[in-house]
Amino acid sequence: MMLKTMNLNLKKMGAFGLLALIILSACSDDDSSDANPISDEMPEMPAFAILSSTFNFNAGEGANYLMTVNNLDETASQDNSSGIELPIYTSIRTFEGDVFHYGTELLTKYVLDDAGELQPSGSLDLSAYGGGISDIDFMSASKAYVTISRSFVEFNPTTMELIEAVEYSGIEGLENFQDLNISASETVIRGTELFSSIFIFNNDFTPEGTPDSVIVVSMNTNTNELLDLAFKPGAANGGDNYGARGMFIEDGSGDIYIQSHAFWGDKDTPTALVRIPSGSRQFDDYFWDLTEACGDRKTLHAFYAGGNTAYTKAYYPEAGNYFSEFAHKWWELDFAAQTATVMAVDGFTTGYWSQVGLVQEDKFYFPISDASTNTIYEYDASLGNADDPTAFRSVLTLDQGVLNGIESLE
Repeated sequence: MMLKTMNLNLKKMGAFGLLALIILSACSDDDSSDANPISDEMPEMPAFAILSSTFNFNAGEGANYLMTVNNLDETASQDNSSGIELPIYTSIRTFEGDVFHYGTELLTKYVLDDAGELQPSGSLDLSAYGGGISDIDFMSASKAYVTISRSFVEFNPTTMELIEAVEYSGIEGLENFQDLNISASETVIRGTELFSSIFIFNNDFTPEGTPDSVIVVSMNTNTNELLDLAFKPGAANGGDNYGARGMFIEDGSGDIYIQSHAFWGDKDTPTALVRIPSGSRQFDDYFWDLTEACGDRKTLHAFYAGGNTAYTKAYYPEAGNYFSEFAHKWWELDFAAQTATVMAVDGFTTGYWSQVGLVQEDKFYFPISDASTNTIYEYDASLGNADDPTAFRSVLTLDQGVLNGIESLE
């Protein structure tokens, strides 16, 4: 009996010993796994979204390609093969790392997946409100506005749901223009008010009605009520109904500056910077003649860099056609001192289809193009003034197409 019991105990001890070995072996395997983990490296997430355009103005055809760029720290090149093909006459805007594509009646949102690739994530069909979307302004993750034809449309940029559309065509003061084409153009939000430039034009896209005035509508973004209509005689066409942005500048004091380009219609009216001061919905007496400041050249679009500084593009008619040829140079503006400095970069850029720029802290990214290359340049204001060539460098060459949009994803 004792022998049987001893054998049984030995068997139990053997079983426990085997179990212990198995556990130790498993622990050893786990330790080995922890020491040498097998993991997939997370891809570097893109830092910029760009829109490359192959639009041929003379042929009236082409496409835009939406792409991402990881960084602009090193000189590189990129073609359109990785891009999402989109219609021409369109633009992009980013908000909280998402890309919003607009220009037609369709507003589409793209988000980055875990691999750093852009994927569509909802859209809004705004064809019921007229022509193409001109601009987007974001107030929060749940409230944003687009301007389209004769309406401001509020939507939720997170859920991509339409909230409310407000038509402004019936506002007092615009009743004399109802038989013409009236379209909201670039916009800016100050506090709870949205300011939008109004573009009034006939069927050949030349201004009508008040060709010598910038017209601005303001709207309360809390109640979606139209507030005021402001006219600035002596300055023409403060919007261009395109969406490349850059007509409005809101400085840190709450003043709103509007670049009145005067490109369409009366060629004798100068490009001017005009102002709606903080706390007001009407223009004051500020008027800076940018045509004179930029060597008797009209300018279009201004990108605010903080303080009193902005960057704009001046048209050199002796260099070629405004729309299709390389006839534009970049200038730095100081709208307090009212001085302008041409940037120390050789070469020009094209007109209507490459009029974008991006300011990030002390750096400004902008396109320079010729018949064979399309390059994004960086101006680093911390390295020198705008007339110092050492403050500039090329950072990205587009092998196909010109730059038609550049936005930060961070």
